[in-house]
Amino acid sequence: MTSKFTCRKEYSMHSFIFAVALPISLILGPATAQESSGRQIAEMVDAANRVDSQISTQAMTLVRGGQTIVRQLQFFSVTDAHNDSNVLVRFLAPEDVRGTGLLRLEIGGVDQIFLFLPALGRTREIRGSDRSGSFVGSDFSFSDLGSRDLDDYDYELLRSDTVDGQEVYVLESVPATDEVLEETGNSRRVALIRKDILLPVRVEFYDQNGELEKVLLLLNIQEVASGIFQPNRLEMTNVQETTSTILEFSNRQVNMLLPEDTFTVENLEQF
Repeated sequence: MTSKFTCRKEYSMHSFIFAVALPISLILGPATAQESSGRQIAEMVDAANRVDSQISTQAMTLVRGGQTIVRQLQFFSVTDAHNDSNVLVRFLAPEDVRGTGLLRLEIGGVDQIFLFLPALGRTREIRGSDRSGSFVGSDFSFSDLGSRDLDDYDYELLRSDTVDGQEVYVLESVPATDEVLEETGNSRRVALIRKDILLPVRVEFYDQNGELEKVLLLLNIQEVASGIFQPNRLEMTNVQETTSTILEFSNRQVNMLLPEDTFTVENLEQF
């Protein structure tokens, strides 16, 4: 019988959208908005909207000029008792990408990303500057799917604002090391975070020259469990290339048991 386990924590947001670079860390103690620093807000966002595990079906639409390409995929995520988060992404259709998969494993706060390409019949690890590259031709990078420690960034609360009638924090995160800069390809990120649910609704990505490169919108926000909010639609636009990628979620399940061997390279290659 396949062993199963229950996990304690999950990313504040779907890993695809955790581009704010606010991964799992410690939970912030009581702090008022007036006394919250950029770092404290990062910790608050990190602690919010967590689920134990998650499964969803996604439609990925690539918009390239007047053409669109639609792909179907499945997403699985779970976090173990040590707060290490694992993610598996599998493409179901169309035929040219069917079986392509991505596995992200986190051990002791350090993550590894593996990409399986069925046409080549092999898995390779994505490392260093390759992480800033496009994920299977989309406007998301491998780094956008990765996990980072809070200490990898320096944070500054730029201001508070109101967007679409909602009060938001405007939080800037800047890589703390050259290694983080190389892996992400971003000199800084600016997130608009709703104060009421501590969920980013817009993230701006700036390239290594300081120019705006991509904008991520988190839309159709839904309460998926008591007090837990997640978007059902993501729109990532590359403003330099004038391309975009849309992710739409369906059949989402949270806080369920998953087979322990789901997140292995062996399972990644069995499709």
